[in-house]
Amino acid sequence: SESVKEYYSTLFKNNDLVRVYNGIDISQIHVTKYRTSGTFRMLLIGRLSPEKSQKHAILACSELLKSGRNNFVLDIWGEGSDYENLVNLIKSLNLEKYIKMKGYGNSIPIHEYDLGLNCTIYEAFGRVTVEYMLSGIPVVGSDSGGTKEIISKDTGALYRKDNFISCFEALSLFYDDRLLCKRMGLAGRLRATSLFSEQSYFSNIIAQYEKINSEK
Repeated sequence: SESVKEYYSTLFKNNDLVRVYNGIDISQIHVTKYRTSGTFRMLLIGRLSPEKSQKHAILACSELLKSGRNNFVLDIWGEGSDYENLVNLIKSLNLEKYIKMKGYGNSIPIHEYDLGLNCTIYEAFGRVTVEYMLSGIPVVGSDSGGTKEIISKDTGALYRKDNFISCFEALSLFYDDRLLCKRMGLAGRLRATSLFSEQSYFSNIIAQYEKINSEK
């Protein structure tokens, strides 16, 4: 990501660093079937640790419930050291009915959800964000690291990192408008396929080799 490039540019004296986005195999990606009604289904994938900020997603869901938006579920996928803290937070907010700790998954059915979340405070790239987009669902992510490069204004919403109220406001937009989910989900799939596929990665790497060869 540009964020990683900026970091490493402070460690090298030359100015020859080039950013090439990672590529993801799109051949096995299932695309969601957009629903106009029913339970609003969200997921968050990642290691359970403080820097991944699942806590802010949980607090944002609490605000959803307080606002009267009570037809939702958030599935949190992953394992890690913060498991007990997150479970205790869910219980303390009486959200057991709405938030499920799903554990580790080899094949997570992203296409069965309406919205994906990435709450990481600092994300070097954000592979899971791209996987959400390739599955055709919009993304709510924190405005930090590579996440803010991947999500555009047409494919999801960025919220202020470490600010769960800002996260709640972003979630509310999509909860209230399923057509917005579809429109941004379709745009996100096009963007991810164009910029973050393995083919795009391959083409960018070849272009760099050709540039180096032409400069010899």
